[in-house]
Amino acid sequence: MGIGTFIDIEKTEAAMRTAGNKLLDDAAALAAAEGIAAERRLLESGKKRVSHLIAEGATEWQADLIVVGTHGRHGFDRMVVGSVAEKLVRIAETSVLLVKADRPI
Repeated sequence: MGIGTFIDIEKTEAAMRTAGNKLLDDAAALAAAEGIAAERRLLESGKKRVSHLIAEGATEWQADLIVVGTHGRHGFDRMVVGSVAEKLVRIAETSVLLVKADRPI
């Protein structure tokens, strides 16, 4: 008996895609409302680290800027969880803008 017995993986992935696309659409709409042209992409991979996937995608489509949120974790939480944003800043060839969360997670 595996995890597939309890969780419909395809349904879960579809729900994650739908939520991700809505989030990106909402962000692009906010940018457009401020007169900023934004291109949005949903990237997926089960094999690459998120930071590498974002950096490679941005290079591939010649993005001008990567905007990424950061939770602002400190100490042990940051050490254990790691930081996609920090890694992205180090490896990306494209400029990166970090947006700090407005409240602690």
